[in-house]
Amino acid sequence: MVNVTKKESLIWSLRFKGFSGSEMARKLGITRQAISKALRNVDAKILHSLNDSARAMGLAVTKVDVRRGILLGYNPQTKTKTMVFYLPKSGIQVWFQHKGGCKGCITQERCEEVLREAAQFWSIPINEGESPTKTAEKLFKRVWKVD
Repeated sequence: MVNVTKKESLIWSLRFKGFSGSEMARKLGITRQAISKALRNVDAKILHSLNDSARAMGLAVTKVDVRRGILLGYNPQTKTKTMVFYLPKSGIQVWFQHKGGCKGCITQERCEEVLREAAQFWSIPINEGESPTKTAEKLFKRVWKVD
């Protein structure tokens, strides 16, 4: 779990959306120094959580982008590319790249919920009724080139 405050999460989200430090400071009525400090703190927390999750799953980490809250790795036991990512509302999430049917899967509803949240946060339109696997492929290719 990421122990991020609401203000840190808001500041991180604004940076993710492309706001500069000065713009965030004006918008929130605080100093640029406060913005910088909050970003250093939240980046450290997110990075720690991404790495802890990867370690717990035995992932070989291939790329990390803390500004986007994304870690790419490879799970040698399941032979799958894996993305660990941070979403402000639901925290750290994990997606194992796979080809397969989602119909009848016990986690389908939760997958769809997380993917809708990710699509909304990342401002990427998704098709209703599309399988979570297809939606995830589309989202992750847009956010970070995933082969």
